[in-house]
Amino acid sequence: RWFAAGGLVWGAGITASLYALWTGLMLLSAWSLAELATRQINWRLLAKGVLVSGLVAALVSGPTLWLFWRGMSANLSQFFGLEILVDRAASVNSFPIPSVFHVWLGGIARTLDHAPTTEAEIANFGMLGALAAVLGAWSARANKRLWPFLACAAVGLVFALGPALQWNGNVLTVSWLRPVDSV
Repeated sequence: RWFAAGGLVWGAGITASLYALWTGLMLLSAWSLAELATRQINWRLLAKGVLVSGLVAALVSGPTLWLFWRGMSANLSQFFGLEILVDRAASVNSFPIPSVFHVWLGGIARTLDHAPTTEAEIANFGMLGALAAVLGAWSARANKRLWPFLACAAVGLVFALGPALQWNGNVLTVSWLRPVDSV
């Protein structure tokens, strides 16, 4: 039942944004693997659930996916290269500090972060948010029932960083992702 509901939400997300195709798959995988690791579910039930979730998502988002495929085959879609996506990505060194434009904490942020200010403004947890996330994850690690939530939070954090990571104005590259970057 929960897998069908998850598939319904996943399909609605795909209909709203095609990025949900990838994010939904990653969240479903993280949740499922964490449940397997804690032995909250067995392989057979997990396989059935993932299949149900995928089928429901495909049925709900099918019309949107068909329209997207039609647009792609007619060359009606626009490709965004890494240069454009970098502007929408977070900087790893500015993530745990407040915004450099913060009214009260901007001076501290500028002292801690020497990256270009355009890089530091995209996504910031701030010091309190980063500390709360670390402490919350540390205290929840003992309760195995919370592992699926921690796994999804980790995936969400990676997605929150954006399509490309930066450090002091330089784009970070990972050699094993080059085939994906060239698509």
